[in-house]
Order: sequence, then C-alpha cells, then structure tokens
Amino acid sequence: PVAEFIGESYPTVLEAIFWPLMPLSRGHVHINSSDPFQNQIIVPRFLTDEFDQQVAVAISRRAGTLFSSKPWAAIVADAYYAPALGPNSTDAEYLAWYESTSYGASHWVGSTAMLPRELGGVVDPELRVYGTHNLRVVDAGIFPIELTSHTMACLYSVAQKAASIILKTAS
Repeated sequence: PVAEFIGESYPTVLEAIFWPLMPLSRGHVHINSSDPFQNQIIVPRFLTDEFDQQVAVAISRRAGTLFSSKPWAAIVADAYYAPALGPNSTDAEYLAWYESTSYGASHWVGSTAMLPRELGGVVDPELRVYGTHNLRVVDAGIFPIELTSHTMACLYSVAQKAASIILKTAS
C-alpha cells in the first residue's frame, strides 16, 4: 500500500486522516549547538518528492469522493475542505490544501539511517555510528525509509538484535 486512510468518530465529530505510507521525501536533522539542552535543527521537507505529492493528491481526492457519496454526504459538513475542493479542482489546489493542513504522524525515522556511508548512512550493520567504536544507535532513526507497519513493533526486533550484538562484542 502507498497510503493509509483512517476514519475516526467521536460523539460530535467524524474525522478522517490520511497520508502517504512510505514517503520518499527526505529531510535532515542537525545539531545546533554543543549544548545538549539546545534544540536541534529539524527540516522535515514533507512532500518535496513528486511521487509523495501525487499520492497526497490521490488520497485527498479519494477522501473527498468518499465523503461526498451516500450515506456520508448527508452528514459531512461542506466545510470538510477549506477552501472547498471538489472533483473539478486541480491537482495543484489539492496539493496546496494538503500541504496547508498536514502534519507529521510522529513515526519519525531515518535521521541516523543504517545505509552505506556513501549513500548518506550514519550507522553500520552493527549499529555503530560510522567513525566511532563505542557509539551505537538503537532507535527508529536507523530505518532508512518509513515503514508500512507500526514503528514500535519493528523497534522491538531492533532492540533484541542490538542486545545480541552488544552482548557478543562485550564478551
């Protein structure tokens, strides 16, 4: 799958959230100071890849189609899209709406990707940061791309593998 669509209902609200599942857009994270209490610089660069833009437009259009069909049309307010978008709206209008209303889903990955160094990797297969001997990364930062499964489930496996690696090298 390339996108996820979740419908949620509350006593007075029907909500749908949707997003590209495996975005190709790449941001970056940099240290801003030697002071560990200073915030880092995070530049997510959401929707900078053309394929991500196409997926965002397609799923936005699909949500609009879904909520304008029976039985939803009778209960979903016209204000679902602001400004109102419809079947005749352009891809650029849908993309502008999506960009103005979207946010991160809090499944951050890739800031310390396990990739070859020449491809921008930060961590080797033994979870060591390149250029160090005793510094390892054991978190979602090592995943080079977003996962279609829940991030935490995969992290349990990473933690188990990390424990094995660390125990092996400690003995």
